Amino acid sequence: MEQQWQHLAGNDGYVVIATDNISGADLATITRLYQPIVGPGAVGLYATLQTTLTPEPLVSERRPLKDLFVQLNFGIEDLATAAQQLVQFNLLQVVRQHDQLGNWVLLVMNPPLSPTRFFDDPQLSERLTASIGTGMAAAWKRELSFNTPAIQQLLRQAVGDQVRTKQSPIWADVAVTLPATNPIDFEFVDQLLHKKTYLDTSNFKQNIRVAYSVGVMYGLNELALVNLIDSVADEQGHVDFNQLSNQAMARYSSQAKVGKKRTAADQTSTEVKLTAAEQNLATAAKAYPPMAFLQAIFEQKNAARNTASFPTRADKYVVQNLLQQGIAPGIINIMLHYYLVDQNFDNLRASTVERTISNWGANRVRTPEQAIVYVRQWKEKRTQDRTARRQKQRVFSKEKLPQWAQTQAQTQKPGQGKRANAKAMGQSESQTKNDIDQGLADLDRLLGK
Repeated sequence: MEQQWQHLAGNDGYVVIATDNISGADLATITRLYQPIVGPGAVGLYATLQTTLTPEPLVSERRPLKDLFVQLNFGIEDLATAAQQLVQFNLLQVVRQHDQLGNWVLLVMNPPLSPTRFFDDPQLSERLTASIGTGMAAAWKRELSFNTPAIQQLLRQAVGDQVRTKQSPIWADVAVTLPATNPIDFEFVDQLLHKKTYLDTSNFKQNIRVAYSVGVMYGLNELALVNLIDSVADEQGHVDFNQLSNQAMARYSSQAKVGKKRTAADQTSTEVKLTAAEQNLATAAKAYPPMAFLQAIFEQKNAARNTASFPTRADKYVVQNLLQQGIAPGIINIMLHYYLVDQNFDNLRASTVERTISNWGANRVRTPEQAIVYVRQWKEKRTQDRTARRQKQRVFSKEKLPQWAQTQAQTQKPGQGKRANAKAMGQSESQTKNDIDQGLADLDRLLGK
């Protein structure tokens, strides 16, 4: 058994993610072309894992491996064998993990090659031929290929020689010269550029670093980068890469306008220094996506309190809703830290979070550093206000008598009030005694005495 699967049990968990979208056509390719090579067990595992994919996977909601055992009628050795077949042909990656909740495996799915690329791969083509025979393999290749001479002939008859039956690479083949940490998928950029057939791509290869630098500097995804390139093309489709940076600055720069009044949040980035702990928090807030930051906070609290709590669906909905509103991930992460760590909330409260984010927006809090300083200043002001209120409550003032009481007090002589009160009390006691005697006499008469 492979090392990743050793000592795993049915109660241990698994999480499934994919490096790209896996469509129904991909599953058809797996079933048709890969099954003779990897076997039906591996194909069944791949199809089952595909049904569990979700856009926002959470480690805290991982499934137990025994679910796969039941669905596939597998044991742990059968599962390890099927997974290894998928790993061998780059359809799956298995990463062993461990946390406070126990052992689990991360299963990373890769889409299969297209039929054309499958048959172009010598190893896959040979393995398929060995499994199903030369004649059937050749028949499948003809059936599944969409670049046959007959198709090319029909295209030429319909629209002439202008049709490009095979798309030549624009940037994908030279992207290997870029840094290994390149965040831009230039193969996908190529696909998007090929759809803009009016662009003249003759000068693209020598300008790939210009496009790369602009994309990284302004944090552009592939679609935004292609749209930016399209915006600097002239009527003949020629792209002026010298204007790419200027166009990006005009479109995406977030610099404040000259003469605009700066708020307290604007001043924090340059006038208030962060402590070492605050700077570490700001760095983490920028590095992690909010869902991962939320999960990390719960794991940290569990480790400190020896508990096993996890984000609820309501917590994840609050974060997802903020992301859909366009709130910066770093701002969301500082908000999560404030309520779940500083204020020690067990869970997020949607209305409270929305009021806070709205208040930060009104005060132009735009970066994690500004949010950290804004929270610190707000807490200091709240402490000062509470101290001022307590001091105010300790000040006592002499009660002022009403006007009528002041008049009566001024007209009475010393001791006169006390004697009047004593006389009135004596009269009241005498009247009470007479009333009691009269009541007893009336009772005797009624009883006939």
